[in-house]
Amino acid sequence: MPLHQKTLNQQLQHARDTLAAWVSLMDERGVAADARRRDPKWRNLNAACSQIEARVRAVQAVATVSEDLKRRKAERAAAAETGTVAEKKTRKPKKKAPQEQEKKPPAKKNKKAPGKKKKS
Repeated sequence: MPLHQKTLNQQLQHARDTLAAWVSLMDERGVAADARRRDPKWRNLNAACSQIEARVRAVQAVATVSEDLKRRKAERAAAAETGTVAEKKTRKPKKKAPQEQEKKPPAKKNKKAPGKKKKS
């Protein structure tokens, strides 16, 4: 089920807050900034933030496509009302089949593997 932008933004904010709290705890413990990547919990929280950010980008991409589709449908409807038909893109002509060469009959399959003998 796709999530809405608002829900994803809330999840992202919560994930960032959790990550920031863990980073502050690591700072109190004296963990260097470059050593954070070795901490399994930090990596897990950072990965959760990255996943949610990817979902937000995907939702934005779908919204962009939907808006573009609505715009094109409106343009086509307006063109149909005025009587002008929008020009469609022309397709490339199909490649012609190469001249037929002599077709060879399919090879017969051996039912028995070579080298095996019948048992009598």
